[in-house]
Amino acid sequence: MSRAALLARTAAIALFVACVSASPQVTDGRLADIRALYASVQARIAQAVKDAPAGSPSGFYSTDIVVNSHNGAWRAVGTYSRKTRYWFTDQPEFARREGNPEASVLVKVEIDEAAAIHATRKEFLFDRGQLVFVFIRSAEGGANREERRFYFDKGTAFRYLEGSKETTIPDDSAALLREATALQVSFLATF
Repeated sequence: MSRAALLARTAAIALFVACVSASPQVTDGRLADIRALYASVQARIAQAVKDAPAGSPSGFYSTDIVVNSHNGAWRAVGTYSRKTRYWFTDQPEFARREGNPEASVLVKVEIDEAAAIHATRKEFLFDRGQLVFVFIRSAEGGANREERRFYFDKGTAFRYLEGSKETTIPDDSAALLREATALQVSFLATF
């Protein structure tokens, strides 16, 4: 092999190794950003809830949509209820006036659903209008059955945890993206 070919091959291998080793760092950095965002949002939610009785504006607002608020029995289901809470930072029209998408004010959606002995909690976390994280917990008879975490970047799931175990990203991640978009649309319809 000629010296030029050897140098070209070495450079190609070095480039490949750099790309492969940089990829987890980018993913880990995005993961850290999402976790920091989640912690920040949770702290802001706690502050908003604390400030609400005093009427103090916290700059963090919520809208609740409740289905079957008195938990009456539904045909072929039994007791059923669903509560969707939208956490947002401003009115959508103000975002539009500032040149941002209206949905960019939506930060988090929490959905609590109970049907007979089955209960599910879903959390959708958004960063400037883009879905970045989904948490799903299901329980049966009061005992946790499963916890699932999906991490997204630019509309693509890049990490998935079942409980604390990382595993292959399931096909339903695309359905979660569609559900997130539907939640954004329903949020905007409340204004």
